[in-house]
Amino acid sequence: MANKESCREVLVNKVAGLNVAPKIISDSPTTAKQRTRLQSEDAANDLLKENLTDKTDVAGDSVLSFFGSWINETKLISGEFTNAKPFEHVAIPNFLSDAACEQLIKEFPDPKNTRHNWHHYDNPIEMKYALNCFDGLPVASKMFHLLSSPEVILKIRELTGIADLEADPHLHGAGLHAYPSGGKLDTHLDYAIHPVTGKERRINIILFLNKDWNEEYGGDLQLWDAELKTCSQVMPPKYNTAVIFRTCDISYHGLPFPLKCPTDMHRRSIAIYYVSEPRPETVKRYKAKFFPHPEQKVCDNLRRLYEVRKDRRIEQEDLADWPTWRAEGGKFW
Repeated sequence: MANKESCREVLVNKVAGLNVAPKIISDSPTTAKQRTRLQSEDAANDLLKENLTDKTDVAGDSVLSFFGSWINETKLISGEFTNAKPFEHVAIPNFLSDAACEQLIKEFPDPKNTRHNWHHYDNPIEMKYALNCFDGLPVASKMFHLLSSPEVILKIRELTGIADLEADPHLHGAGLHAYPSGGKLDTHLDYAIHPVTGKERRINIILFLNKDWNEEYGGDLQLWDAELKTCSQVMPPKYNTAVIFRTCDISYHGLPFPLKCPTDMHRRSIAIYYVSEPRPETVKRYKAKFFPHPEQKVCDNLRRLYEVRKDRRIEQEDLADWPTWRAEGGKFW
């Protein structure tokens, strides 16, 4: 199993430099580590060019050819994004080319495969698997290169109207996500300030990779109103459909009801987030903030977990005083 820290460092080295030039403070001496990082950024650009035409290539030799026709219609789509309620968003079918999406699905690893360093969230608030270490996953690695490339970032800027948008080289919170039967994710606001760079998270892209997904399985992405009283939009996890939405102090979203898919299936997706310099009015939220469903009764044990999750992930030891939690969720887990 790959070491988590080394995987994160590899990701930083591969993605860094694809969107903006590295910033070096002029009155501070360049350290050996900084020089190594600058060299690795040059290597990352070379790696991207090679991967576009190597044997794992899933489309043509152009970055934009990996995507559907929407990539050339971003200025038209921007109106739909800007005017959407309850907050800016748009659903884009055929987000990737057919070949690219098929290759990504074919490579998507089973969360039960211990060869990959999946993180398992298993508590009343979150039940899912997440992976951001792409060792042995060349197609996934390439896809995050493409989504972080200058060409694609320019298109996302056009669509969203955020002129200084850039990719997150750390892929913090991004990666492959898989929800098992019974999986869920309570309605939440994402973190606002990046814990490493201090930049503001502005845009989410969630791409669904679910073939043969039936409506009765559930797993719809729900978008809630600013008062967190009404689910305003329901986005089914349709194959090769991406939801692009603004993340802010009213972008409440989640999938609060457990999936009903067969036990040998997962609701699969990839997620990537884009950032900018923080705005003066931005609330300094460093972790996601989760909320119960309006119909949900919140006992003391569950209330305590919501408080814990404001600061960190929920671990199994946090559930030690609530051994019967799995049997007490009703329709919510």
